[in-house]
Amino acid sequence: MNRHLFKNLLLSAILGTAVVISGGAQAFPEKEVTVVVNYGAGGGTDLSTRSLSDAAEKVLGKPLKVVNRAGGSGTVGPTFVANAKPDGYTIGVTSFSPMAVTPHVQEVPYKVTDFRFLIGFARYLTGIAVPADSPFKTTQDLVDAAKSGQSIKYGAASSIESVAITRLASVAGVKFKWIRYKSGQEVSTAALSKQVDVIVADPKDIVPFVKTGDMRALASASNVRLPGLPDVLTLKEQGFNVATESYAGLAAPAGIGDEEAAVLEAAFKEAFDAQSFQDTLKKLGMQPAYFSGEEYRQLIAEGYESMGRDLAKLGLKKN
Repeated sequence: MNRHLFKNLLLSAILGTAVVISGGAQAFPEKEVTVVVNYGAGGGTDLSTRSLSDAAEKVLGKPLKVVNRAGGSGTVGPTFVANAKPDGYTIGVTSFSPMAVTPHVQEVPYKVTDFRFLIGFARYLTGIAVPADSPFKTTQDLVDAAKSGQSIKYGAASSIESVAITRLASVAGVKFKWIRYKSGQEVSTAALSKQVDVIVADPKDIVPFVKTGDMRALASASNVRLPGLPDVLTLKEQGFNVATESYAGLAAPAGIGDEEAAVLEAAFKEAFDAQSFQDTLKKLGMQPAYFSGEEYRQLIAEGYESMGRDLAKLGLKKN
């Protein structure tokens, strides 16, 4: 082969390889993506996010590192995400409560427009239950007792759970007294020790005790029945036209490029359908609920307005 021709072919091959490498280096993501969870390790939000991230990692072909930034009633995580570089390499959980509820009762250093929402992936469910030997056999029994003048105390750990029974009280024309606890475990203990008449809580804090015969579930306060208790009707099915919903979703900082956002949205949408993720949610007592990034943004915006009205009825406002 002509020596000059060989040099040209070799140079072309090297340049061609460089273009491929250069082009590959421009693909997103090039490196690890950090996923910030706004609650502690081991809870429903943490475990569901980790499962979804594991599935998305397989789609993206790059590692997703899940880190917990808890505190501030779930606001520390979103604050970190809102202030991160909008390059797609830092995203995080923007769950319903710190986005649509907490801003009504405390100052938060972010607003909805500080985020580019990527996906809504789960619905948190809420149940209403009483001790197994309670005189209240049904939700209507509870309402009737309140109408008769009996003081009904309910235990709940979060504002969203309290809103659930506040909405019930509103449509029924009665009042219930909120005894606030720090966690779902404390709420369960309060029911079992008869500190309160009724509790409003996450399914994981109710279902196991119903199955052991220590509690009786009166209703699902969500739009769907509780996993593990398919015979327990929703409030709507019992004739009380109310429901309370809360959701988990992911967002990036506002300003992320459209291409990077599209890659992440597509990856998490595919990950949502993974059987491993679906099975994880069922174990956690959460319901799979897919929303596109824009749909989730609208859900948060609408929830902010409705929760503001309900929290005002509870007398909750910013300090």
